[in-house]
Amino acid sequence: MSLKSFAIYGRPLEPSATSLLRRLFEQIGSYGAEVLVHTDFAAHMRQCHGYEPNIDGLFEHSDDLRRRAQVMLSLGGDGTYLSAASLAGPAGIPVLGINFGTLGFLANVAVAEMPQALVQLMQGHYRVEPRSLVEVRPDGDDLFAPFPYALNELTVQKGTASSMVRIAAYVNGEPLCTYRADGLIVATPTGSTAYSLGAGGPIMSPDLSALVLSPVAPHNLTFRPLVLPDTSELRLEVDSRDRQVMLSLDSRHFSSPTPLALSVRRAPFTLGVVCVRGASFFKSLRGKLLWGADKRD
Repeated sequence: MSLKSFAIYGRPLEPSATSLLRRLFEQIGSYGAEVLVHTDFAAHMRQCHGYEPNIDGLFEHSDDLRRRAQVMLSLGGDGTYLSAASLAGPAGIPVLGINFGTLGFLANVAVAEMPQALVQLMQGHYRVEPRSLVEVRPDGDDLFAPFPYALNELTVQKGTASSMVRIAAYVNGEPLCTYRADGLIVATPTGSTAYSLGAGGPIMSPDLSALVLSPVAPHNLTFRPLVLPDTSELRLEVDSRDRQVMLSLDSRHFSSPTPLALSVRRAPFTLGVVCVRGASFFKSLRGKLLWGADKRD
């Protein structure tokens, strides 16, 4: 598909990235494509990089993008990508991540590969992989409005350094267990290589239809990560002695009093992750986790 419009989202970048930003906008401009830039990122380029590219408009919310952009470019690391997803998802726009950050499972295009990746986009040599999200709804509350969804994970964590959290979990109305732990992660396959992995959860191929529940420092050593079909309806009833817990949906953080009840299910839409030619999940695993780095291989 021939691309005629881009949305560009980014977090603050180091001054050394100025030349890369110039190259990006000049290359897109040479194709005659329409360019929309997030308001905060445009201000950052002007104030910190002394650069004001020729653009066709600004956007701040998802509604500003509908029918105006075909692909969003996320400039940063995976945290930036997750923020970009919260804007692109509701607008039905796929996202390509250009990695100005560190690890980069989602932002899987290195800055050195950026010019060629843009060429591939313009030539139609890319694919869009649908990724599932989770939807989280607190009982009688709009705590996560206007975007109660997460591409990577929901986390429920203790509110202080001393008090553990108590989470009674139900699957399709049936009691599962009561976690007494520092927290609980409900991750999508995409999020299985993020916080859940650090908590001992399994790596899942992103095309699976599954969720993984990974307890954080459980006080019962028999609790282990559990993989469920993403058709499951989860209910989490949360309590804590200090009457406060911390919640996160991807990179967005919230504080809530307890007791608290959450309904968790697969979101009714997917996010399109743009992959240029040569990119794959298994290639990322080999490169990011150094699989195959053993000299015996």
